[in-house]
Amino acid sequence: MKSVRHAISRRTLLRQVAPAGALLVGGVLLQACGGSNSNSNPAPTPQPTEPVKQTGALPTTVPVSTPTGVPVAAPPTSAPAATPAAGSSTAVPASATPVGKVAGDLQIWVGTNYQPSASMEKSAQNLQPHNAVVRVGDAYKKLHPEVGKLDFVVVPTTTDARLWTETAQAGGTIPHISWQHSFQIDDDVHKNWWVPLDPFVAQPNHYIKAGDPGSKVWIEEFYEIPTSTKRSIDGHLYVIPYDLITTFYYYNKDLFKKAGLDPEAAPKTWAEFEKIQQTLKDKGIGPTGHTSWWSDTQVAQMVFSSIADKVHPGGGPVLRKEVECAIKNGIWDYNTPMAADYLRILKAEVPFSDPDWASTALTADAWRQKFMTQQDAIMEDHTQLVGLLQSDPQLGFQWGAFSCPTITKETSQFSTGRPAPPIGGATSTQLAITTRAVKEEREALAVDFLMYFCTPENAALVIGELNNRLPNIKGVNVAEDLKGPLNAIANGYGEAAMFVYGDKVSRETDQKRADAIKLMRLGKADIPTTQKTIQDLQMQGALADIKQNNWSC
Repeated sequence: MKSVRHAISRRTLLRQVAPAGALLVGGVLLQACGGSNSNSNPAPTPQPTEPVKQTGALPTTVPVSTPTGVPVAAPPTSAPAATPAAGSSTAVPASATPVGKVAGDLQIWVGTNYQPSASMEKSAQNLQPHNAVVRVGDAYKKLHPEVGKLDFVVVPTTTDARLWTETAQAGGTIPHISWQHSFQIDDDVHKNWWVPLDPFVAQPNHYIKAGDPGSKVWIEEFYEIPTSTKRSIDGHLYVIPYDLITTFYYYNKDLFKKAGLDPEAAPKTWAEFEKIQQTLKDKGIGPTGHTSWWSDTQVAQMVFSSIADKVHPGGGPVLRKEVECAIKNGIWDYNTPMAADYLRILKAEVPFSDPDWASTALTADAWRQKFMTQQDAIMEDHTQLVGLLQSDPQLGFQWGAFSCPTITKETSQFSTGRPAPPIGGATSTQLAITTRAVKEEREALAVDFLMYFCTPENAALVIGELNNRLPNIKGVNVAEDLKGPLNAIANGYGEAAMFVYGDKVSRETDQKRADAIKLMRLGKADIPTTQKTIQDLQMQGALADIKQNNWSC
């Protein structure tokens, strides 16, 4: 998660990862489609390894950020590092026996992607009606008559999900199971909001067939590499990483052909990419849009790649501590020709970008509509767009996708020729158990439901309904054209191995850095001024982060 660019930042978009046709709404809990709802469809019997039915012109090969070392993480403490937040009780220790019984009511927020849609009628405003989580919940209740109401909370789609979480936590209304990004929990480890899951994922998942991954040790059903990146800065695992996500540049093949470009020849280098965008512009054909500028961090990783081993020796996931120490020790310095070259490349993208690129009014869904209505010939987006493109009966063009092109010497003298690491990983649906579940003796129920929810059969049902995520659960089949992206994300660290990524510094530093880049792109600050601004704020943020976490550099 994060690199903030135009109107919608990486962090904001990750707070607003929404279902088709919507992006977050409201400020109160809306209970929808509970397990006892008489309007719910009867729960079908999920088929084992039901394919995630996605087809389309996705890249058949995706660069894999191959691990070069064993993941490094801080050793877990026996309990969350905790000075309880105001109004909270003593920190809850990581216990092997969850509190309570598998009984009672349970509130669950699965995140905006899978939360049930208001209607199951397909329309232009509701291209992907979905309620698989409700059907899974109904099936779970049939197995456990002592379980009461399962309320699948709906967070309306224009609300800042992080602000909603903080408000609900403070008010004691947070669901027992709640979506949350692991990097956001990094900022919460002193607040006693989340339950460490380490002892539970070390136990068998009794819903998984004997002999299959996870049947003896629950965590073994998840892909090891992306899951290993989810531990918090105190060494604990607070989230169940349910699915995987990655990004592409989607492009309109018909508009490419109209411009005289080969619609089957996607760019492989950044220089080729710029030439294609220039050709489209010269022909008066729609420019490039971005739901978020993830590529900024990919370009940064490629330009700064010669110092990557100095920031993070040994490979594997990059620790926030390593990056903050690299900034403090002058290893990653923005007052350098390398940083100036990086900013030059970003500035050069502006003429090829949609004229609304700096707007604060457009949602991610509005950007997608620009592409789907052929206003933009190219759109940088994550896998959310795959499901929308496949579901729209009015889509009037052929489309394809390509991974971020490689920065070569033709573009930057600092290029090492390394390809762009894929964005994404287990950064989408991450389910945490809140300490409210402990206080209300719902912890055992929450753990058991998550075990059931994460079986391959149920994951295939939930993920396959929308076709916009990849499974982080072994035993779930994917369509042929998704095997390359799944291999890249499941067997590489992706953004977790990128020291330039927004979650390797504090949220405040990431936001201010992105704001400085935006001002430069708008022509309100030159490159040298932007360099100094970013260097100063990164140093200030690093020193504060190091002090707060008692890190030694």
